[in-house]
Amino acid sequence: MSLVASVKDVLFPARCLACDKQLDRYRLPLLCEDCRSRLSPITAPLCLCCGIPFPAGENHLCGDCLSGRWPFDLARAPFLYEEPLVSLIHKWKFGRQLTGLATMAHLS
Repeated sequence: MSLVASVKDVLFPARCLACDKQLDRYRLPLLCEDCRSRLSPITAPLCLCCGIPFPAGENHLCGDCLSGRWPFDLARAPFLYEEPLVSLIHKWKFGRQLTGLATMAHLS
């Protein structure tokens, strides 16, 4: 670690964007181990169009996508929309805390 990075970590300690716990150093993603472990990746089986996960079975279209409800051909998200991801998105969207964008991009 460079001297500049060490000084930066002392003067401006990195904090978890979800729970505000102090991190050892500034590195992406800016989430502590506890918050990172609470992220739930979306895995198969899932809808072939909207990406909603199913509890079991094969990949297939969900009822909404079969009915043509959505105006898109394909959508995917890396994680379920639950904490701590909800907090990150709300801080970015409503609190204009743009530091969360780099963390979300890194997680994708």
